[in-house]
Amino acid sequence: MNRWNHDFSDNEVDLARHIQPMLQLLDTAYAGNAYRASEIIGGEVYSLTAREQEVMRLLGQGLKGIAIGRLLGCSPRTVAKHLEHAYTKLGSNNRVDALRRLRGEG
Repeated sequence: MNRWNHDFSDNEVDLARHIQPMLQLLDTAYAGNAYRASEIIGGEVYSLTAREQEVMRLLGQGLKGIAIGRLLGCSPRTVAKHLEHAYTKLGSNNRVDALRRLRGEG
C-alpha cells in the first residue's frame, strides 16, 4: 500500500482499521439511497422530538440500535428509550408499524 510513492505508516494503517466501521455506518446512513424528507411525514403530527425523528429515520434505513447509537454519539440504551417513546406516541408496538404510520401508510 502506498500513496504518492510514500508508504503508509503503521499508525495510519491502524487508524484506518479503527475508523472503517464508522465510515461504513455513515455510508449506509447517508450515501446513495439518501433519505427523502417526505418519507417520514408524520413526525410533527405525532409530536415526536427531533431526536426521535432522527432515530426513526435511521431505523427506516435499516440501521440497528447499536449503529444508530454510534452515529448519534449515544448509547444503545438511549436509542432504545427514544424508540420506546416514539412507539408510545405512534401507538405502535414494533418498528415496521411505527415506520408505516410515519410514512402515512397505516
